[in-house]
Amino acid sequence: MNWTDFFPATAAEWLKTIYFFIILSFLIGISEFLSRSFGLSKEFTRKFVHVSVGVLVFIFSFFITGAQALIFLCLVFSIINLLIIKFDLVPALNGNRKSYGTVYYPLALMIALIMLWDHYKIIFLNIVLILALADAAAAIVGQNSKKPITYKILNDVKTIQGSSAMFFTTFIIIVGLYFTNEKIELSYSIWIIAPIIALIITLAEAISSKGSDNLSISIISGFFLFIFFFGSEQTQMQTIYSLFFAAIIAITSTKLGFLKTDGALAVSMLSIIIYGLGGWKWTFPILTFFILSSILSYTGKNLKQSFNLMFEKTSRRDAKQVLANGGTAVFWIFIYFIFPIEYIYWAYIVSIAAATADTWATELGVFNKSNPIMITTFKPVEKGESGAISLIGTLSALAGSIVIILSSLLFSDSIGFQTFILLVLFGFSGSLFDSLIGAKFQAQYINNLSSKTTEKPLDSKGRENQLLRGYIWINNDAVNFISIFMASLLPLIFLMF
Repeated sequence: MNWTDFFPATAAEWLKTIYFFIILSFLIGISEFLSRSFGLSKEFTRKFVHVSVGVLVFIFSFFITGAQALIFLCLVFSIINLLIIKFDLVPALNGNRKSYGTVYYPLALMIALIMLWDHYKIIFLNIVLILALADAAAAIVGQNSKKPITYKILNDVKTIQGSSAMFFTTFIIIVGLYFTNEKIELSYSIWIIAPIIALIITLAEAISSKGSDNLSISIISGFFLFIFFFGSEQTQMQTIYSLFFAAIIAITSTKLGFLKTDGALAVSMLSIIIYGLGGWKWTFPILTFFILSSILSYTGKNLKQSFNLMFEKTSRRDAKQVLANGGTAVFWIFIYFIFPIEYIYWAYIVSIAAATADTWATELGVFNKSNPIMITTFKPVEKGESGAISLIGTLSALAGSIVIILSSLLFSDSIGFQTFILLVLFGFSGSLFDSLIGAKFQAQYINNLSSKTTEKPLDSKGRENQLLRGYIWINNDAVNFISIFMASLLPLIFLMF
């Protein structure tokens, strides 16, 4: 696809695009007028626009032959919504909270159009209605429940009632569109497939934050609808098994204190994706990382408690930590699903090796008898300070990388000795990247109570600590994600040259 494909191809398509734009602009104007005139909830009017856009796109898709018009509109509205949020031009569209959901929404539709329109339009239509109706139902039901049962994921408070509405609405949409399309032949009954997909999509919505659910729902919906509508029977069976596998890991990890509730949900989502798409070849290395790293986190517990004031996170991992360490792995398995090239598996393995190297360096580095040194200055610093490296920590990082690359050999015979050494070194580099980024860019504060350096922006009394260096938006989770992603690129960069 070249840049001209993003614009309507004929005069008739241009005219339809203009009509769509006028209608949508009129609806946005109406929502703002109603909000100001009748004192309606801004969140309600935002959802009114959200639903209207989806329904219009759904209807409009039956009156056009090519996707260019819709792609063009999505691109335009992504830019317009970004400007609206930045300058607060239409308050009713933003609701009561600042969210980039209205930017992600058309962007998600644009990605779905590019990937699905020509050959898998039924999947695109499902995504449109799920985004428009199911996501809105979750928000409306959750916010209007008289006795909401809440749970917190990342920075958002969710409700069981809202998640239930998401599940049932998604289920109805999938079943309804299936029975209106006679071309799809399923390996399993729609009454089995629909609740499985609805459950996975509901989980994706639950672990999303600040409007990112529009992107996550779109991506997850697209992949798993494709798997069950057009994919191989092996992948479908793996996905069904992955639900039980994910439930076992989540429940066991929570009971053992390895994960918080939101961390368990995030691990469930990662387990479903990785085992469902990749089977044991892709699952065993990341399972090795998770089990061994969780066990290591409980070694020397009394010693590590002395660093609680310094470290932003505890050994009991939350959703952000899970996604920071496993998000890159999920990215690469999605890429491999689209472009099944063996080298992408190398990038995947290195991402897990890098996560393991950094985790083991942190968990075991505190046992170094002497103080560590700062990686940028080689001067001694306090244990636990970001950017610090030690002999035990460095050796632990190397050991972690070796263990993960070795674990991949159980299911892959395409890794020779030289490749093995390179992958180990690439994985090990993740801990070095982490230390460098932590030293130069991670936010470090002065604790109000102890006057010591800390990663925490707030002290134990909820007061803001003074920023010492770095950028407030680069915390430990951001450093982990960036360093892991950088390390995972090394195999591909090496192959290029």
